[in-house]
Amino acid sequence: RINIRKLVAAILWLMAGVAVLVLLVAAIRSGNDANCSGVMISIKGSRKFSFLNKSDVIRLMGSETTADLKGKSTLSFDLSSMEKRISANSWVADVELFFDNDRVLQVHVEEREPIARLFTRSGNSWYLDSSGKYLPLSPGKPPVKLPVFTGMPEKLKPAQVSDSTLLSHIKAISNVLYNDEFWSAQITQVDVTAGNEFELVPLVGRHIILFGNGNSCDKKFSRLAVFYRNVLAHTGFDYYSAINIKFDQQVIGVKGDA
Repeated sequence: RINIRKLVAAILWLMAGVAVLVLLVAAIRSGNDANCSGVMISIKGSRKFSFLNKSDVIRLMGSETTADLKGKSTLSFDLSSMEKRISANSWVADVELFFDNDRVLQVHVEEREPIARLFTRSGNSWYLDSSGKYLPLSPGKPPVKLPVFTGMPEKLKPAQVSDSTLLSHIKAISNVLYNDEFWSAQITQVDVTAGNEFELVPLVGRHIILFGNGNSCDKKFSRLAVFYRNVLAHTGFDYYSAINIKFDQQVIGVKGDA
């Protein structure tokens, strides 16, 4: 026999489930049909300078101001296409767009970090980021004080062993020059030779510092600091024409024509 109570209870539970489902679908449709309530742009960078601002990002999104986007239906936003347009900018390392629970369009941009200013063998000038990407100078933006490398090839190819090694050596030297107050002031530029070795040009003194490759970078600068302090402080900074720190545990002062 059919239990009437159980049947009624089952029907009530079924109706409750249908009601919840209807409310859920309605809520989803309401959210999809809602309008954009605002735009929040964040630009992440690890240096004290920035090559992108919020106005740049808005223009990359295809608008002039955030007011152009506010009030539009969320369904009208092609977030994937907008991400691609922003990513096409050379200074953008990564970007993510999404609507939060308040229907605010969140735009998170990660900016590339330049580590050096390059001058190529043909006279072109670029910035170099930590991944080996050449970044263009930005008209209208103030120049940034970064370690300067001259004699660079036109393009680095990090997939090639020689270029990958050169890039890692540039990063090591640049890191010291950027973070050490004395060497940042004393070394005006770094010349890259045809054999991918480095020659440092100082601000004070007429000598050239023959650095060799970028291996043991910190130890080389440490030996050079000792030589500056214990030798050049007494002889004068013009006494030697070259200072060779290529070799482990050695500093060689060269007189005359280096």
